[in-house]
Parts: sequence; C-alpha cells; structure tokens
Amino acid sequence: MLEFTLLDKNAVELKKFFDDTTLPFCDLSVGVRYMWKDEYLTSFAIFDDTLILKNGQKEFKDYFFYPIGKNIDGALKEIEDFAKTKGFLGFCVVDDSLANELAKKYPDAKITTDRRWSDYIYNLEDLAFFKGKRFNGQRNHINKFKKLYNYTTELITKENIDECKLFLTDYIETLVDDIKKEEVKKTITYLNDIFLLEQVGMVLKVEGKIVGLTIGEVSRNILFVHAEKALTSYQGAYPTLVSEFAKLFVGKAEFINREEDCGDIGLRTSKMQYKPIEIKDKYFVYIDTLFANCPDTISTKRLTLKTLNDSHKEDYHKLYTNDDLNKFWGYDYREDLGENKPTPDYFINFAYALKKDKQEYSYAICLKDKMIGEGLFWNFGFDRSVELGIRLFNEYQGFGYAVETYTSLKETAFNVLGAKTVYAKCMKQNLPSKKMILKSGFTNYKEDDIYFYFKAEKV
Repeated sequence: MLEFTLLDKNAVELKKFFDDTTLPFCDLSVGVRYMWKDEYLTSFAIFDDTLILKNGQKEFKDYFFYPIGKNIDGALKEIEDFAKTKGFLGFCVVDDSLANELAKKYPDAKITTDRRWSDYIYNLEDLAFFKGKRFNGQRNHINKFKKLYNYTTELITKENIDECKLFLTDYIETLVDDIKKEEVKKTITYLNDIFLLEQVGMVLKVEGKIVGLTIGEVSRNILFVHAEKALTSYQGAYPTLVSEFAKLFVGKAEFINREEDCGDIGLRTSKMQYKPIEIKDKYFVYIDTLFANCPDTISTKRLTLKTLNDSHKEDYHKLYTNDDLNKFWGYDYREDLGENKPTPDYFINFAYALKKDKQEYSYAICLKDKMIGEGLFWNFGFDRSVELGIRLFNEYQGFGYAVETYTSLKETAFNVLGAKTVYAKCMKQNLPSKKMILKSGFTNYKEDDIYFYFKAEKV
C-alpha cells in the first residue's frame, strides 16, 4: 500500500518529475504546490521512480494527479488499490487527451471541467516586448511608466528579501478582500523559501522604492508566474513588471503560464488583454464503485440477507471469535487486539467503519429470524467488479445455504449492482469452499501458494 509524505519544503525534490511531464499546468510546479500546500494538503509517494501526487482537502475527497515517471501503469494500479480503501477514485488536472484515456480505462468515469481553473498560456516574447498592433495598449502603458518614473529592476536576493517582505506586508493593507489578503500572506511564506525552492524573483523599483514584485520558475520550456503584485497608483507598473520579468527568460523558455483567473472578472479581463495563445482547460475525472448500488435486503428461496445492524451484534461477535471459521477467513482479531478480549461493539463498529469507507457491505444471513452467518460484497473495483465473501456457523453448513447465498449474491451483483465481473477466493486447504464456489457458477482462473481464485462474468 502506498505511503504518502505531506508536501512542504520537500517540494523541490519533485522538480525532476515536473520537468518530465508534458502537461503545461501550473499545478505541476514547485511554486504552486508549495504556496498552496496547506490549502490542498498535498502529499506524494514515489513508486518505481514514478511520482504519485494527490490533493487531500478536508472538505473534498482525495484527488490524484496523473502519475509522472517510468511506470505509469504500475502507478495507476497502486492508486487504484489505495483508492479502494476510500471507495472513490478521482483524478485532477488532466488535459482532454488524458481525460479521454482515463474514460476508456474506467467506463463509468465522469468528466468535468471548470473555466475558473483554466491556465492562461502566452508566447514569452509577446509579453517580453509587446510587439505589434494588438499590444498597442500595453506598450502605451509601459512608455508612460518609463516617462513618468525613474525605475530600476533587481533580482530578489538574500540582501533585499526583507525589503520585499515589507512591501508585501504593506500591500496587504491596501486590500479589502479577505481572500486576496490570504493569498498575499501565502506569497510571503513562499518568499521566505524561494532560494531553497530554486525560484526566481524580481522587483520593480521607482526611486529606490519597491512598487512591484514577481516570482516564478522555469520548467518544460515554460515560465510559470506564481506571484505578481504591483502598486496601481504607479501608472503602467503591472505591464512594465510583466515585460521586465519576461525579458529575463528570453532564450530560456518559449512560453509563459500566468495561471488561472479563479472566476474573478477583473483578473480575467486583465489576462485576456495580454492575448493568450491558449486557455488550457483542466479536467477532473472521478469514478465511483458499485458500492452505492448495494440493496438493503436480498431474498433467496429459504433465506433473507439483511444489512448488518445492531440487532445482529451478539451473533456477529460469535462469528468473529469462532476460530474454526476464521482460520479460513484470513483475519484474526488477535493481530489487532493481542490478548485483549473483544466486545460485541468492537466487531460491529469495525463493520460499520468499513461500510462508511465503502470498502465492504455486510449482510446477516438469516434463516427466518435467526442469523446463521455473514455474506458480503467487498473489494469493489473501479472496473465494475466486486468480490464476494461468506461464512456460516458450523451447525448450518451442509444444507446448501452457502451455495444459495453465494449464487444470490452473484446474481445481485450482476443485476442490481451492475457488475461486469464478480470475484471470489478461498484458501487452498478449504476444499469444501472451493466446491461451493464452483457450484455457484464461478470458474477457477488462477491460484497461488495460499488461495484459489475464481470469477464469474456477466454474459
């Protein structure tokens, strides 16, 4: 199972992966990931020299970025296995091509996009020099700035960084919107670590006073502009800042990504005035499992499978503490509790937790009003697959109840859940279970040292 590391200053370690992606999005850059680390709770894992990056905002489900590295297929499998424990698989910040590719891989994929988060891409030389009629307005603003003010530019260094922080602190006081204030605070935090993060910053000064500041980085032939603040009281400060910063990277990058407009109409108007060559949409792809389709009750000829509830607590406890049954179940509660005695509440709450996370849906197998065992759907896949499980109390074995339950679960999986493939397995020494599963309409398709594996497919 993947183990994730929360992203912080270690973001710089991911630059080698970001440099290798073909996606032009600002989200795949050191600066953005660091600036918004607290907002998105970004974390990462490295699998076989492949980056697996995910956002885990508190109010949203986990969303993964598309893997970057040498083993994409292997990384996607790792992502699926991790996502199964959450009951939800989501991908964020992919382009239309990758979105369609994911839709082919996952037939139930839902694809969305939101114009607010689209990136604005420009030719770098366009913004460095503003040549041609279409940039008359920008050139006029810059010429006015040059005529009115005696200005200089400086790279941000350790010698002037305190001056930069003071500029941003004062800049916050000019803002009314709390969201914009918060963004500038994040910029100050980002500024503190730009050297460690290998970022490049520049200030625009008039008579030795900072009137504008910008920070960015180059990756995959693109200059990403992560922070840009200027005093509008100095006419033409913004286009001058844009132009002077872009000039630093002529010959080092071909394009500029000036990031999203976040739905701000004023910001959108400003970004459009710089004449983007592309507004690059980001797509979000999410896939639910079949868990939500599980019915409350399943009826067979002799039995009723009822969603597990508190009324089954005592019998469920007996089932879980029956060593004869559990040696074939693959779980021993002593691994978690040691010698501590489990209570009925412990096991029923464990089942509820698995259900809440959409990992398992358990049923009490009832003969009239008596619980005689447990049947369940589990291991929900993102390819319309599901696995079955069953165990019966010893005294109810040998009467065909297992085949009856298993067959009914399989048919419910196909006809109610909408499964394409239903899986099962049993330990190799459990030959009665093997016989039961085969009799229920499954095919034994593989084995290993411990298990026989079975499947049935929708005709």
